[in-house]
Amino acid sequence: MTGPRPAGRPWTLIEDDMLRKLVASGMKPSLIAQEMKRTIGAVRSRILLFKKPRERQESGRPVEPGLKAKK
Repeated sequence: MTGPRPAGRPWTLIEDDMLRKLVASGMKPSLIAQEMKRTIGAVRSRILLFKKPRERQESGRPVEPGLKAKK
């Protein structure tokens, strides 16, 4: 198989908020994955995404994750 694997179910804003709260409470990623019906890899990847500094466009507005700012 070449290229990226198919993406799973997209994360919603509500799920992002829930993930942030569960991480802040000290819950382990394996338990968060069970609670949210996600894989451990998906949970860990999303947590890492939160920790990355967001790129900014020239206007100062954040760029959507995975997209580069236009020059």
